[in-house]
Amino acid sequence: MRPTKPYHHHTDYGREPSGLLRLDIIVEAIERHRTQTGAERLRILDVGCGCGNISLPLGSLGHEVVGVDLDEESIRIANAHNPYPDRVSFIAKRAEELELDKPFDVIVASEVVEHVPEPFVLLENLRKALKRDGIIIVTIPNGGTWEERTRKFLIHTATGRRIRAVLRRTVLTAREDQVQTKSRHAPHLHFWRLEPFVRELERLGLRVVRVENNGAWFKQLHTFVLRFIVRRGSALFHTLDEWDARASRKLPTRRALGWILVCERAS
Repeated sequence: MRPTKPYHHHTDYGREPSGLLRLDIIVEAIERHRTQTGAERLRILDVGCGCGNISLPLGSLGHEVVGVDLDEESIRIANAHNPYPDRVSFIAKRAEELELDKPFDVIVASEVVEHVPEPFVLLENLRKALKRDGIIIVTIPNGGTWEERTRKFLIHTATGRRIRAVLRRTVLTAREDQVQTKSRHAPHLHFWRLEPFVRELERLGLRVVRVENNGAWFKQLHTFVLRFIVRRGSALFHTLDEWDARASRKLPTRRALGWILVCERAS
């Protein structure tokens, strides 16, 4: 997708397959919640904010945003690019270590829970930090795709780790900079299908009110092949990403490369 909306100019997600699609769906959910509550601005927590690719667009829309991430280099970059210091702040620490003076209207945990050792402990803590009428937006990759299966093999098996070490010395030396975070030490620890993940959310007292697909084929193909021949942010990159966004909206939910879940407190 090409950057076409004003808040797109505050993110690097135009260089990430399905990045702008994910951002647009998150913004749409938050703006719908703002309309429903009648609030002029919302208080938002962005967990695993990385370099600010979600926090800064939300700040540009007038919201009060706190972005937290463990990676200090990512937080430094986010602060350096922050044009809204009066309403957007970035902190290098764990979300559960924040000293909260009041709860949040919205909590975003985008592409983060698969990286943490105890994801449902984190989500339970986030639920407690949410207003009773607030929403939590969680995004996760589909653990059943070839990309995630390959990642699981390369990270969590002895043979895979040996292959990965060889690839890093050869093919992957040309790896592009990551868009979301500058951390190189955040492997995927969990690989979920949608239904079991939703059941865990319900067990925590979170009711899923909306599920959106996040990607059909482009991210997976980019990971395996196109990253070596299609430059991030190029005209061809944007064209392929737009085709993927269209396909993603028509795809059966279980076939998507990932999902965006909007949740409310069940009680």
